[in-house]
Amino acid sequence: MTALPRNAVELAAVLAAKGQPKAPQVGLEIELGLLDATGRPVAYEQVRALLEQIQSDAPGVWTGVFEGEHLVALTGSGGDSVTLEPGGQVELSDGPAENVSVAAAGAVLKLNAMVRAAAAHDMQLVGGGLQPASLEDVNWMPKSRYAIMRDWFASLGPAGRLAHTMMKRTLSVQVSLDYSSPENAEELLRLAFRAAPLATAIFAASPWHYGADEGAFQSFRGEAWRFTDPSRQGLIPTLTEPQSAQAALEAYSAHVLASPMMFRVRGDDYLAMKGASFADVLAAGVWGDGDAVSETDLWNHNGSVFTDARLKPGLIELRSTDGVVPGDNHERAVAEVPAFWVGLAYDDTARAAALERLGALPQAELIAAHDAVPREGLAAPWGKEAVLDVARDLVGYAQAGVERLRAAGREGPLASEALSAIAARLEREMSPADYLEDLEASGGREALLAAIRIPSGE
Repeated sequence: MTALPRNAVELAAVLAAKGQPKAPQVGLEIELGLLDATGRPVAYEQVRALLEQIQSDAPGVWTGVFEGEHLVALTGSGGDSVTLEPGGQVELSDGPAENVSVAAAGAVLKLNAMVRAAAAHDMQLVGGGLQPASLEDVNWMPKSRYAIMRDWFASLGPAGRLAHTMMKRTLSVQVSLDYSSPENAEELLRLAFRAAPLATAIFAASPWHYGADEGAFQSFRGEAWRFTDPSRQGLIPTLTEPQSAQAALEAYSAHVLASPMMFRVRGDDYLAMKGASFADVLAAGVWGDGDAVSETDLWNHNGSVFTDARLKPGLIELRSTDGVVPGDNHERAVAEVPAFWVGLAYDDTARAAALERLGALPQAELIAAHDAVPREGLAAPWGKEAVLDVARDLVGYAQAGVERLRAAGREGPLASEALSAIAARLEREMSPADYLEDLEASGGREALLAAIRIPSGE
């Protein structure tokens, strides 16, 4: 970046310039719950023991990241990281891989190592979309950023009533894909926001909520995000309709700059900003204390916007799905969410078919589906249809897209296997949440924990 952008038009130009034709890659972020041997949430000291054990088991591979005296993350040379989340969850961020099959295989190797490190301290890692414990039983982790976020969301009143659930309990799989041009970025943003309710329903895996008097859900993770912060959650409606690439990137940039600031980073410190306008700060080029606004400040603020899709330079992050449920084939389960998005996004024919199918729904009905899916899942209405009907079509487009990518040498068999597993589940009109509910009803909490426990691979 040669000059810092000062407004949405200039930020859009920066994002447009970052889209370059290249061999597209796949990035994965997998959030996991960390529980003790009895299935209870852990304290910070136990998370630290896990991070130290991971580091000890692979000498020279991981570098510790500290906030004061607290170890809060590990970073690897290939862009990998393991980070501490607000409620003791841990997130594995894997460096970019050439395709879904390579990404899933690499992630599983690291997950296996994490599970072994946890077992050395009588802990277990679990998937699904929500830590299986009441909010009160989950401990806050000692990161100053999280304390600022906690207070900000609490200040929002009813609009943020589930924000602490989001912070302390939610688990997800996030996928990062490349965009090759401004026009491709517009299409991927539109695809991501249009498909978000469907993705939430297909991969719903958090039917339990423990202590929240909210009734039955398919994705309580999705519901928690609905009541976190209206300025930074869910859909960006202006990006759900076709428009020029310039208009789309400006609309995304304007949304980011309009989001109230929660914090800024100065040196090693996080400073509470209590809703200050980043747009005003960026336009001025200086903070109130006279420090110059930097590129890092810009992308830190962009990273505090948690919509179902988020742009970074050259990348789109897809953020609308619950976490992984291992099932009988852990590697295939890890591949499911990225295979779905890659099949739709990286094949031109599949992307065009998906956009045509999804674009027929009026925006108001899309928003209604987005609101209904956390509770109703595949049975939620999609206009005059059910989400299930459209979900089956989308998975079919993704399957055809992946087969074309395989024929071109750009994808491996694991992506096809993952999509076949999703399609078979939809034929039974089931989500992972249905499977987990049935297990818990028949076998109790132990059966549930066994189903979401991440295996060691041994």
